[in-house]
Amino acid sequence: MTRQTTNPEQDQRLALFNTLLTTPHRKLDQIHPVHAGMVTNDPRFYVRLAAWYSDNGDVRDHKEMFAVTLILSEFPGHRDVGLAMLRELPPYQVVRVLDFIHGRKTTRKVRAKSDKRAPSARGTEPGRAVPVAQKVSTVTEDFGLFRNPPRSLKTEIVRYLREREGGRRLVRQHRPDRAQAREAAVRAQSREARRAGPADPF
Repeated sequence: MTRQTTNPEQDQRLALFNTLLTTPHRKLDQIHPVHAGMVTNDPRFYVRLAAWYSDNGDVRDHKEMFAVTLILSEFPGHRDVGLAMLRELPPYQVVRVLDFIHGRKTTRKVRAKSDKRAPSARGTEPGRAVPVAQKVSTVTEDFGLFRNPPRSLKTEIVRYLREREGGRRLVRQHRPDRAQAREAAVRAQSREARRAGPADPF
């Protein structure tokens, strides 16, 4: 009888692949432990998988988590790859990456439902639950890693925003609004009329 030996490295890669098949729905805390363990135990494989997923993956949450993990990694070359992945993300995802690294606390109100068994009475069924006043409590939730963002991340975000703003200015210069386009058309028509001269009444 042969005994199958399990390889911890293969098991961790399989766990990461299974995680990539899920959709966390913006709950990055659920997938961060798997990514953090993988980048520590197999950094060379992790950075290649991150580059592949950046080009071929579909789930936005995993793309953000790859960028977060590589930016915070101490392995040589990881941070550069993470910042390069960050440049390819739209602005709202860049904000989510920075928000997860920096961490934040959110408070929300929760209503506790409590039912009270009422004795049988006229017009009610025996033992039917009767709703009572709901208690409202405030719950504080932690989101993110609560770590100081690296200086390179701050520099990259500033460069990212400047490039985006510069692109918008170029778009505004090359795409005038409707009023400017209408004025330009009227000026062009008036120039053509002056060149043609006065119209012949006959």
